[in-house]
Amino acid sequence: MSCVSLMSFVALVLLLATSVADSANSPQVASRNGVKIEASPNQIYVELTDQLTVNCTCAHEQNSNFSTIVSLILSKTTATNSSTYRELASITAFSDVKVQEKDTMGAHVTSNHMADQFSFICLEWTDPSRQVAGKYRCEAHGMDKGGHFLTAIADTVVEEKVAGTSAILGKVKEMSDGMNELDRKNKEIDSKVNALDMKNKEMNTKMNTMEANDGKVDSKLKETEIKMNATDMKDTEMEAKMKKMEKKINETDILDKEMGGKMKEMERQMNETDINDREMNAKIKKMEANMKETERELNETDIKETEMDATMEEMERAMNATDEKDKERDAKMKEMEREINEMHIKEKVMDATMEKMERAMNATDEKDKERDAKMKEMERKMSEMDVKEKETERKLNDFKKRVDDSISPLLHASTNDRGRHYLLSKKTSVYVFEANRLCQLHGGYLAEVNDWHEFYFLANFVHTHSYDYTYAMLGASDEGHDGRWTFLTSRTGMSTLVWANHEPDGGTTANCLFLGAGMQRMYDGQCHEYSSSWEVRFLCEVPD
Repeated sequence: MSCVSLMSFVALVLLLATSVADSANSPQVASRNGVKIEASPNQIYVELTDQLTVNCTCAHEQNSNFSTIVSLILSKTTATNSSTYRELASITAFSDVKVQEKDTMGAHVTSNHMADQFSFICLEWTDPSRQVAGKYRCEAHGMDKGGHFLTAIADTVVEEKVAGTSAILGKVKEMSDGMNELDRKNKEIDSKVNALDMKNKEMNTKMNTMEANDGKVDSKLKETEIKMNATDMKDTEMEAKMKKMEKKINETDILDKEMGGKMKEMERQMNETDINDREMNAKIKKMEANMKETERELNETDIKETEMDATMEEMERAMNATDEKDKERDAKMKEMEREINEMHIKEKVMDATMEKMERAMNATDEKDKERDAKMKEMERKMSEMDVKEKETERKLNDFKKRVDDSISPLLHASTNDRGRHYLLSKKTSVYVFEANRLCQLHGGYLAEVNDWHEFYFLANFVHTHSYDYTYAMLGASDEGHDGRWTFLTSRTGMSTLVWANHEPDGGTTANCLFLGAGMQRMYDGQCHEYSSSWEVRFLCEVPD
């Protein structure tokens, strides 16, 4: 290590030590220096909140005073009203980009440190406990552009909330929306699988068509081979005839040579003229005899030459016929060459088509592999979804039990009639629409009076189990259509209205329906307010 590098390393170590030791005295810079802390969500409901994320970040923004970041520290108080922070995790320029965890309360921790770009520490909890509630602080230590030590701080709060009725209802709706989204994704997956099956069937059909075309090409190649074999046989016959003609020409050459020898012999005998007359006469006679013999032989030669001429003419005619056949053969050969060239072109086209099909098949194989991988990933996710669904079902059952346990103390009396279960609450201060949601948690809704039998049955039930000045909420309203009463849940019109004297008298401000226990008659009242002079209860109707 060079002296400069060693001095730089020592300087950074001293800088970190001084920065951490004197952080209480370091100038605190506003969040404009790029230091942020975010909590999502910033309120938790124990056993209802699925996930909590706290993210401490420091980014080199354009207006930041930081020149370099030496360390990033995430701390927390034990409670929201405490001011004493304890360190949870930190990351520094000397930690080899590894986060130093101290007490992260079971969180999954991710981090990154880049001195002149972006640094963060992120804590993620699944099903967070109340231990994670409190104030969180994100501290960045480093140097400004003038070489001075610099500290920037950002705070946030995670509050623990008690799960009320509205929070529970919101969680139930969120779970229902999640299940609907899962069903939608499952349908999309099924449609994609069906589309892949259709593509595979189309590919199989194309492969069968190509195999049929290959069969046709093979049959044409066999026909061409048969024609080539017939042409070879004709060539063999022509060669045999040519050999015979060459043999006859050779025989004619031999006869010409013999005649030439005899003529030379006669010339030699003619030159011997110095013989006496007798010998000359004898020789002349002999020569005459020889001449006759020669004439006879010449006549025979003329005959042979005539025959040879005839043979030559026949050979010429045969050669001409052969030339015609050669021309026809050449034409046929050219036609065959053209067909063969066309076949070569078709073969090249077919080879190109086969290559395209091979590439398509390879691409299909890759897609099949990708599809198999996706299917495996989907199966894994489906397994995870099954686990989550079971966990959700367990939580819902536990939630339902807690809801039942929480509703039971509200109930005062119950009864049954014509396949309906009716529940009368104790005295309460909830509004009409809150009471209707409490009935829904128990599987029902605020009672809807559909006929005179049901009215008298409920009026007697409320009168028996209440004081005279008690009023029970019913599930009907004329809000937005004054004078026309409709049920809150079924949304149908209500016709069985048994009013007390001078009722209804509230006008457009009294839009909800109550059943008086004393007079056993109906009254209109305000939906969102209640009077302390009334004893108000709500009456639930639960179908079997």
